[in-house]
Amino acid sequence: MKLKEKILALSDEKKNMLLLAAIGVVGTLSCLPLCLLPEMGIGAALGFLAGSLLEIFSYFSICYGSSLILGKENGKSSKLGLVVLFYLLRFALIAGLLVLAAFCTFSWKAPYLNFWTSFVALLPVYPLLIATGLLGAKKTKKGQQE
Repeated sequence: MKLKEKILALSDEKKNMLLLAAIGVVGTLSCLPLCLLPEMGIGAALGFLAGSLLEIFSYFSICYGSSLILGKENGKSSKLGLVVLFYLLRFALIAGLLVLAAFCTFSWKAPYLNFWTSFVALLPVYPLLIATGLLGAKKTKKGQQE
């Protein structure tokens, strides 16, 4: 089986996770030349890598949480507390990463995490969720019309 066929056989969630991972790898590699700048250091690449890993976790927790909410047993959604825990954990990790990166960039002047690359790495998950939601609604309408 060719790689293209394997990718097309994946579910939408796994395709999106693969896309987020590809964006993370390309972004981290494109931040490597910034490591040569003395004011950036290795923090540019590490910030993008940390943000990308956190956005992949965010997407996973959103997909897993929505499957828990939509999977109902006896009229009640199962494990609703786990969904809330994922939400709080996602919020705390994103806030923690941004606060730590802000301290490293602006206060400590340490070259370990860059705030701006961490922030930019967190952005692709939301347009991806919007686009897949719109495409899913379009597929649903198209299937109903036929």
